[in-house]
Amino acid sequence: MRPKMLALSMLLFIAAFAALFFGEKRETSAYKDEIPERYMRKGFQPYVSAVDKNSPQLRRLASELTAGCDDTECRAARVYAFVQQKVSYLSDPAGFELIQKPEETLALMAGDCEDLSILVSSLLWNIGVETQLVATDTHMYSRVCGIDRIRFENVVTQEYAGSLTVSDTRTFLPADTAWAATFEGGSGRGEYTVEFSAGEPLNFYLFPDRKEFEKMTRNMDYKYYEACSAEASTGETLKCHIEKGNVIGVRTAKASVFTFKAVKSASLSADLRFEEDEGVLCIPLDAAIRGSQVLPGMGMNEDNITEKYVIDIR
Repeated sequence: MRPKMLALSMLLFIAAFAALFFGEKRETSAYKDEIPERYMRKGFQPYVSAVDKNSPQLRRLASELTAGCDDTECRAARVYAFVQQKVSYLSDPAGFELIQKPEETLALMAGDCEDLSILVSSLLWNIGVETQLVATDTHMYSRVCGIDRIRFENVVTQEYAGSLTVSDTRTFLPADTAWAATFEGGSGRGEYTVEFSAGEPLNFYLFPDRKEFEKMTRNMDYKYYEACSAEASTGETLKCHIEKGNVIGVRTAKASVFTFKAVKSASLSADLRFEEDEGVLCIPLDAAIRGSQVLPGMGMNEDNITEKYVIDIR
């Protein structure tokens, strides 16, 4: 009897092990070669299931955000702006992959890239805009397809006109004054429309940095960008290439009210990143991107991405 019992025990152990091993494999095999390994630990279904397509709370909020919108492009831009600007990025605890429901993300007003993507998608689904989730080996974002490029660029220009104004100044300059402001808008180099006006003629310069401005105040030789400067002028509109850290400097001999504005040029083709899927144009809505002057359609640098998967959540 003992050998038979031992054999039976071994068979039961093998059966239990096989059920555990192959059962787990069957649960995740549907997602093999379709999603990154980090999602295969649970399968992708929890992320898809977290997208709430029919919620009175989300529908009410999305309706308020998109009031006055007549098309998908406007609705996508408005919802993206809310999540990207108002909901903070918050990483999961170390070693854990938490999946928040959109209502939980709103209650916390924070979440990681998956949570923000789920929230964007949920808000848009609740007002009739279908979305997809896009997963890379390190990231996730939402996207909307069937976008008209020209209409979307026009919507972004209208919706983000205020955020594209990176400097707007009005000040009184006493006689024999040198005034300066360091350009802090955005990052990297960009093209800006610079407008200034003054009651009395003055010299307006764009300097590489504050050191060059200080050289001017001490009557030393100094460097400035001639294309974005004007001397003995009461006002100009200039097209300028400006980098963060550049300095706008003014020198006036007579007292005057001085106004100055720098607006990022609305040529969005270099900023917006569209994706094409079987001839259909899609716009990424990566709400996890932080920083100033972030527009819908801006995306992460894809140079280091080795895997990318589009998840249909219909």
